[in-house]
Amino acid sequence: DVHRVKDAVLEHPHLLSFRPHELENILDERKSVLPTTEGAIATLAMTNEDYQTCLSLNKLQNMLDFTQNEMNSILLAGKNLTWQNSTLTLATKIDYMLSQGSKEDVKNAIISRPQILLYPLEKLHNMSKLAIQSSRFATLRFRNESGVILRDELGIAEEDVDIILSRSRYLSLRDPDDFLLPKLNYLLSEFDGRKEHLASCILANPGLLDYSLHDWIMPRMKLLADAGLAPSKINVIASLSPQVLNQRTELQSHLNLTDSELELLVPMETWLGHRRLRQSGPIIEYLASQLNGCDLKLVLFEESNLLTLSLSKTIQPRMAMLLKSGCPPTDISKIVMLTKGEAHEHCSKSFLRRKFGFSEDEVNCVFKSVGTRQSLDSLIEQVDYISQHLFKSSKRQMKAAVVQNPALLKQSLNKILQPRMEVLRYLESMGVEYRPSNMASFFTQSDSSFAKELVPQMKTWHTPLSDELDRRYSGEDAHDIIYSEQDRILATLKDFISPVAMTYSDESNREGARVVHWR
Repeated sequence: DVHRVKDAVLEHPHLLSFRPHELENILDERKSVLPTTEGAIATLAMTNEDYQTCLSLNKLQNMLDFTQNEMNSILLAGKNLTWQNSTLTLATKIDYMLSQGSKEDVKNAIISRPQILLYPLEKLHNMSKLAIQSSRFATLRFRNESGVILRDELGIAEEDVDIILSRSRYLSLRDPDDFLLPKLNYLLSEFDGRKEHLASCILANPGLLDYSLHDWIMPRMKLLADAGLAPSKINVIASLSPQVLNQRTELQSHLNLTDSELELLVPMETWLGHRRLRQSGPIIEYLASQLNGCDLKLVLFEESNLLTLSLSKTIQPRMAMLLKSGCPPTDISKIVMLTKGEAHEHCSKSFLRRKFGFSEDEVNCVFKSVGTRQSLDSLIEQVDYISQHLFKSSKRQMKAAVVQNPALLKQSLNKILQPRMEVLRYLESMGVEYRPSNMASFFTQSDSSFAKELVPQMKTWHTPLSDELDRRYSGEDAHDIIYSEQDRILATLKDFISPVAMTYSDESNREGARVVHWR
């Protein structure tokens, strides 16, 4: 085109100073940048510095999909900057920035302060992620244009426009024809054209318009549509990462659930609105370690709230309680929503039923006497001690004694059961033939009653040693030896329990209790 060439020569007369082969070489090198005729002639007229700047800006626009208006904004903000980075260096910087944030973050940062592209790569490495993404330096070049589109498309008042723009990070920085308008058109279609509903949704969460339309908003709107939920729920899940959104599908796969079972166990609306439910992965893993696959599925259907509870504060302590009491781990669905006291009662009753074969009425009667103050650990420890030491592991005898006197199970192991058992053992080791007529009562009576039964109410101390001495000695000699032996026994008994010692704390009482009959 002769006229175009004429205009180009008039505009750039220095082109005539090049030799033909020089023009041809320059044209071959640069025509790929601006392939139109006007562009090719323009690149021919560029100095090497201008051409390097052109290459850098083209690379920037192509890598980040800036609109021409946004590029003009960057050039205006960076009019005093020298854009002579090599395209390789520029690409390396942009790639690093993209590793620190989303494309929208990087575009926002560059529009805010174009000079960041001129920083040495080492300086970018030394900057924090938030510093790279920061928009505090931004000049709000598109605020007016974005405000006009918001007002026209949503039919909202100026004060509402100001609210949206002030709470959005990107709207005033980005070309609204490319960044804002397509989102509004799409969202209006999803809201069936109801501008007031969409406006309310955006006013509740202006940051919604900062997200990428294709990568973020559209997939989440499809998720809501598939679940039959209102489009306004987009505000609930707008900030959820793809990994979080995928966790529900992973739960379905892990438990081998059908779509209907998944919706029954974890309704989409409930799942979207419950943060802890969306973070239930560790709970599933823990329960799977305690239960087999079929039991896990059954337990979750019996009590789906399991997935909303604290693992460390509720689920694990309840499971430990079950295992300690001998309950099946599947009972977790029965006690996890109970209070701590109710869970303790469930496990204690189950332990007593298993240990003694109690009926429901019997265990209720026993537990009513034992009460809820006693810990499960204490109850288990006492039952094991009583079974082993008092009834020689006779389940039948122990059951009968506990049914007759349930208070046996709430006696202090350290203060009552063990000391009194030691008294019996000592007397037995001395050859004293003493057997309580009612073993349960012997261990449940008060200390004072225990002392009265053990010593002053008995008429004689009778040991095998007494018979032997009667045969070998006569008169006062035998009595002195017997009294001496009795004194030694009493002195030892003082070390076991205080009421026995207190009974003989004065000489007058002591004299009256010299002779005791052991049965």
